[in-house]
Amino acid sequence: MLFVGLVSSVLASAGTALLVSFILPVTLPGSVESIPDRLGGWLLAGAASLLAITVLWPAPVLEPLRLSAARACALQASRLRAEADCVSNGFVPAGGAIFEVEADEATAAATELRLAFSGASYQPTGLAEAERALVRLIDQVVWLDAILRRMPLNPRPRSIALAVCEVKTEAATLLGHSAVLLESAADDPRLLDAELRRLFRARQHMEHAVTSALPLHPARVRPGMSSDSELSEFMISLEPAFRGQEMTCAVSVIATQAGLLVAARRRGWRRRLLGRPLGGTKSALASAREDLRAHAERHSVWFHNSARGATALGLAVLVAELTGVLHSFWVVFGALAVLRTTALNTGRNALHGLLGAGIGFLVGGGLVLALGTNTTVYWLLLPVAVACASLGDPMVSFTLGQAGFTTASLILYSLTGSSVSRT
Repeated sequence: MLFVGLVSSVLASAGTALLVSFILPVTLPGSVESIPDRLGGWLLAGAASLLAITVLWPAPVLEPLRLSAARACALQASRLRAEADCVSNGFVPAGGAIFEVEADEATAAATELRLAFSGASYQPTGLAEAERALVRLIDQVVWLDAILRRMPLNPRPRSIALAVCEVKTEAATLLGHSAVLLESAADDPRLLDAELRRLFRARQHMEHAVTSALPLHPARVRPGMSSDSELSEFMISLEPAFRGQEMTCAVSVIATQAGLLVAARRRGWRRRLLGRPLGGTKSALASAREDLRAHAERHSVWFHNSARGATALGLAVLVAELTGVLHSFWVVFGALAVLRTTALNTGRNALHGLLGAGIGFLVGGGLVLALGTNTTVYWLLLPVAVACASLGDPMVSFTLGQAGFTTASLILYSLTGSSVSRT
């Protein structure tokens, strides 16, 4: 079940729910006659959950990384325009002040985007093609910020300066429209193609300006200047064009990935379910077979993670069977709750999960001892426990969630136990 998730992000997202459908029968054995009741309860719970998600205060579609990337692109576009104006107008004081402000804002936005992406215990992105494009886009936005911070503002000679400014202006236009496309995620991504071609033409013009300015014969050393200093000054004059080449590469990749992201989001539900790539000519079965065969070998990271997860869940079932503990599915659920995509995060979350489960047992156990069979108070406390299971500061949310989940489970057991005893 874990390994087949590589076919598409939809199957990968459904992995936990599908694993639960196996864990419950393994840890809570029953007769054949109980199958209809169990399936009926499973379907009722799923229908009620979908209804609650859709109707009861539906959460807006929040994509902080995509919107943060759009904001960073827009600010970098403003920075490039201010930089080009500053150079073209001869570094007037007003232009320099505007550039400094734009540069600081663009760097702050890129830094915020990088921290939002890498600061979590696991990267807040999915496995779909749109999410993978976003990962590559974020990497290029951070790289572009590093390029712009190294880009000199006083290129010489004047012909190269104007050619570099032209490249910056075209790059700013492309970045600005990429930001709009990322923010709305609804326009046609092919609208960026014409601007990409204009950027490449501006880069070719810059290359021509640089090569035309190269001396055809060895330069005569000016009085008071050594040949090494003359060569160093010549190399410094070429740096703006080199940085312009770097900038053009980064901006073109950003625009390409923005187009891929939007195009991937506009695919039909069937193509998303089957993990069909953009422009794919193979059938869904052929694509799935190729992906599975490519990763069915010992060096595949996906195979490693799938084997690790399967081993952990299998050992959890073995421990539950050998110890004979009551409600043995808790053991397997605990293993499932702390499994993550990397071994490092699994170890860290295991500690947080144990801490949260211990807190939940203390709180829930104390409630059971204090309230006994008072179902009215249990019903009043259940929403609080569920809220704790789903809310919390990002640094402590996993521990708090485990505590809330454990407490809510004990409350539900008390409620269902009271209902069974009355029946």
